Amino acid sequence: MERKITKKTKVLIAVAAVIVIAAGISAAVMLSNPLKLQKETVNVEFGQKISTDAKDYLKKSVDPDIVKKTKVSYKKNPAEGQEYDKIGKYTLDLKYGDKTKQVIVEVADTTAPEFNATAEIDTIEGVDLDFTSLITATDLSGATVDFKNMKDVDLKVAGEYTLKAVAKDKAGNKAKKDIKIKVAAKPANMTGSD
Repeated sequence: MERKITKKTKVLIAVAAVIVIAAGISAAVMLSNPLKLQKETVNVEFGQKISTDAKDYLKKSVDPDIVKKTKVSYKKNPAEGQEYDKIGKYTLDLKYGDKTKQVIVEVADTTAPEFNATAEIDTIEGVDLDFTSLITATDLSGATVDFKNMKDVDLKVAGEYTLKAVAKDKAGNKAKKDIKIKVAAKPANMTGSD
């Protein structure tokens, strides 16, 4: 025996279907993670502090209230005597309620050393100079200075020379500088080499 579906039954089925669909959408929204990242990996230059502000990692489309309530934490590893972290990778945890996301922060030294303000050195022939103390460079990770053409600079002969200096830091970044060395003739009344 066949039963006819009444109009009232059809309406009830339609309402029930809408309720089930709405409940499914609500459950999906509640289960989804509202923390949407700009990037999964962020680069930071050595010497800068790693940000613990969620807005620096979350997309602009994330609700501002969620951004404000998101806590950012990571295991710090500061450079000796500094507030910024050592070179390396750090995992940041972004936590909002029971939802979390992780961002990898890579701290790297990509900045070349800077020479201290030596552009020209004046001396007198026969005077010995210690170029390593006169020509220096600075860098957050430390820098050494090497000279590429020391044999071309003769401090015993008057003239103008160009000393080629290369500063290198621990990360392998380099800076080059040409330093003019002016060697004046030794006055006739001068004795010794000081």
